[in-house]
Amino acid sequence: MTTETASELVDRAKIEAIRACVAKSQNLSSERISNGIAQVEAISVDAETWAEFAEEAAQAKSMTLAAMLNLRDSAKAREEEAARVEAQRLENERIAAEQRAASEAIAAQQRALAEQAAALAAQQKAIDDAKAEAARKEREAEEAEARNRQAQINAQMRTLDAAEDAAIVAAPAPAPAVVAATPRPIHPAAAALRNEPPTLKLGTICDRLGFTVSAAFMAELGFDAHMEKRACMYRESEWPAIFHQARLLEERQATVLRRPLCNHKGLSHEPHG
Repeated sequence: MTTETASELVDRAKIEAIRACVAKSQNLSSERISNGIAQVEAISVDAETWAEFAEEAAQAKSMTLAAMLNLRDSAKAREEEAARVEAQRLENERIAAEQRAASEAIAAQQRALAEQAAALAAQQKAIDDAKAEAARKEREAEEAEARNRQAQINAQMRTLDAAEDAAIVAAPAPAPAVVAATPRPIHPAAAALRNEPPTLKLGTICDRLGFTVSAAFMAELGFDAHMEKRACMYRESEWPAIFHQARLLEERQATVLRRPLCNHKGLSHEPHG
């Protein structure tokens, strides 16, 4: 067995150190492996330096460089894949952030539209409520006015009824000749409402009474006609008194003369056409 000299042991240790570069390059970055490759490439394996170990050193260097190049390529591929994955992750995060921002913007717009719709609905409700309140007040005012008009008519009717009843009781029935000679009076209701514009036509009075009367008959009752383009016009407020007078005259004729009202001058029970 040959014992190696100290220099031989040193050279063999150097060769093992070259081979150990492969193990040291495991799990390193491609940049650090490239640096190691450069260092290995710088190692001289000439015969002058290595003597009888020159061939072994050259072989160790060649195999180590080949292994380190493979490690560097693998590390570079891993790094590129990791960079791609990271870039994709960042892109995904960017897209997700944009989507979140867009969703938040849409949600904010929807909230704003909902608030605007609620405000418009409140405004419309206020307008509708105001219109309803105004209509209610107007309706109540019209109803009150109608009640007042009816109350006035009722009061006039009661006054006329009382006056006519008192006149019938107090005055004896006049003879026809005396009645014809007596000046025609103006009815109190007609005298009190002379300023009211005449809008009630004679034909309308006939329709309401259910029989035909003439302007002369109306004059006998105390109601003067207002002529408008050959039309006999009376005041609407005179209608209760007109009806009352016609009814009293009919009752009086039935009691005194015992004959229909149609025999009275200007009054006929024929239907008004």
